[in-house]
Amino acid sequence: MCHPEGSAGTGSPGRSLTSVRLRSQAHRATGIALPDGGDADRFNYVIEKLGMGSRPAIYYDASQDDSVMRAYPHGLADPDTFDDLSLNASELSLEHIKKMLDGAHSRLLITPTASDLARDLWEDKGKSIPIGLAEKGVQKILHAVLASSLGFGSIVVRQEGTSEMGRYDFFLEEQDPVHPSVWTHHAVLELKVLKSFTESGNPVPAASNVDAVTDGLDQADKYRKDHSCRMAALCCYDMRKAPDVSGAIAHELDRAKALDVAIWAWPLYSTAQQARRA
Repeated sequence: MCHPEGSAGTGSPGRSLTSVRLRSQAHRATGIALPDGGDADRFNYVIEKLGMGSRPAIYYDASQDDSVMRAYPHGLADPDTFDDLSLNASELSLEHIKKMLDGAHSRLLITPTASDLARDLWEDKGKSIPIGLAEKGVQKILHAVLASSLGFGSIVVRQEGTSEMGRYDFFLEEQDPVHPSVWTHHAVLELKVLKSFTESGNPVPAASNVDAVTDGLDQADKYRKDHSCRMAALCCYDMRKAPDVSGAIAHELDRAKALDVAIWAWPLYSTAQQARRA
């Protein structure tokens, strides 16, 4: 990462630390110190002056938030598509985790055309039939997103660990850089996939999906206590023929609040046409 003239990587008095890292055609990242001004001035500099608006970029402005870098996979010419990369584990919050998962959903999961990985989650898209291991497929996608977003800091994203209470889906923890034997247990994330049909096309009873949400909330609560985590969340992915994310979790909202466990749900549509009509 290049820094403005006169700085030594931590910023100099009276100047903000602002830089951008661009990926070249040779697959090497090049750090560029940006001129003074606002975000629009700096983005225009890269797009117009350097002609590199379509190159993947990481933008960092310590004057706005020194704990986050922002990655633009399609370049600064597409400022609405980005990922926040966390640098400060101590500021990890449920809001930050939810934001990362929202981004993963909208870019990679919402429809089979969102990504090649999402396409593989469906056995028969026309009939809204998911694969047998849909939850594992969603977990694989989310692990890549969480690990890449949090990997710039010191948080380790573990998946499918076991404990006395069972097997968790994600466990976010951080090793103390001064005392390596000390770990901070930040969060446990439990995943549930809701379906209308099994892999073979047999109907899934509505009660099974209701029970899945209830079981997931119980698991998130118990795993959080078992691992002494600061936070816990149940993440539900609705792959039913007619996704209803509000209705899917409505019966457990009050209990989740009492347990201090976040409960979230996202729709996964079997076709892009279905998503457009929703």
